[in-house]
Amino acid sequence: MDFVSWQGNDFQIERRDWWDDVCVQIRKFHEPGKFVTFLGYEWSGITSAGGDHNIIFLHDDQQIHRSSHWLIEDRSDVHTDRYSISELWDTFKGRKDVMAIPHVGGRPANFDFYNPEFIRVIEIYSQHGLFEWFVKEALDRGLEVGFIAGSDDHTGRPGLTYPTRETLAGEPFGVKGGLTGVFARDLTRESIWEALWNRRCYATTGDRIILFFRADDNFMGEKYISDEPPELHLEVVGTSGIQEIELRRGSLILHNYIVPGGSKRFLKIEWSGLRSKFRSKKTIWDGELILDKGRILSVYPFAFDRPGEGITSVSDRKVTWKSISYGDPDGVILELDAPENATLIFNSIQGTLTIKLKEVMNMIRTVYLGPVDKRVRIVPLNDSRDVRKVTFTYIDYKIRRGVNPYWVKVIQWNGEMAWSSPIFVKYQ
Repeated sequence: MDFVSWQGNDFQIERRDWWDDVCVQIRKFHEPGKFVTFLGYEWSGITSAGGDHNIIFLHDDQQIHRSSHWLIEDRSDVHTDRYSISELWDTFKGRKDVMAIPHVGGRPANFDFYNPEFIRVIEIYSQHGLFEWFVKEALDRGLEVGFIAGSDDHTGRPGLTYPTRETLAGEPFGVKGGLTGVFARDLTRESIWEALWNRRCYATTGDRIILFFRADDNFMGEKYISDEPPELHLEVVGTSGIQEIELRRGSLILHNYIVPGGSKRFLKIEWSGLRSKFRSKKTIWDGELILDKGRILSVYPFAFDRPGEGITSVSDRKVTWKSISYGDPDGVILELDAPENATLIFNSIQGTLTIKLKEVMNMIRTVYLGPVDKRVRIVPLNDSRDVRKVTFTYIDYKIRRGVNPYWVKVIQWNGEMAWSSPIFVKYQ
């Protein structure tokens, strides 16, 4: 791991000397060219006052401005609190060495308080789950932000964090911690800061996927003006075989690219979603899949995260599983020997649906079962398990007037994913 920012909840930094010690440790472990540390904390006000924001400083030994002294007995510095987050913006006004990253933890960030003077990137993924709804809301509002991922595991183990049993609030962290990749000139605070500020960054679910994304001659994070439909170019090097790539314009999926492969064909049935945008997020998907004709030749698990989850039984006609989603997908990948008129019945705690094979063997089908992004996707796949490098180009001839945010999502066979920051094309 190349860089990190410590992000304690502000109301749990209970004494002034604790913050002083954090400042000492940030200086102690900072080694430019080897390992870069950033001082920071989480401003942890409730959503109606701004919601969770990671505050990051470029320089050492900065003043902490908490959202409250909720758990803090020593009230001698209560005058340094800033609540709502608008007061924090007023305090930081004019500074270029402070960055704020809205995220979804216990208290989702509220874009009503968005301030472009400090907010350049937002968080799409952490151990709390996957929050594509969050970035779609930002883009639908016209916010020009990049995407990152983090750990937020509350155990002090950034870099490779696995799901934990439960949080202090009694709910487990359901997925592995994420990582952020940046395109920086060198391994220094200044270069990484400049890359994040200019949105030259992307997010992953924890694997070190390499992702390059350009529009014409412009790199991810940039904004430019064009009179021609943009030529979008992607290069990705995976850590596992690459299944599919989604090219998006804002909230719209512009193009699904199913990666070519060998002669075998598979069918992925994938489910995902959240129970709530707030703390109680987990969605239980325990269920079964029944084939009425033909045989199930083989079954592969897809993206199950926790030891208690996964496929529980397999027969020629039936698969059962235990699964919990935190916005992230879980699923099964099937190799079938079945006629076109065969039917799959998907039964889950979240709902039941009928899948006719002839309708899904050559196109993706998505069925929505409710908020938040609760859905089942049926995806025909090629045998691309050995394809770890993909390049493709796409021209958007249906570009619309105004600012168009283009971004990509990469999905691997091992369930790991990556998301580029958008490129903002202003089409005249």
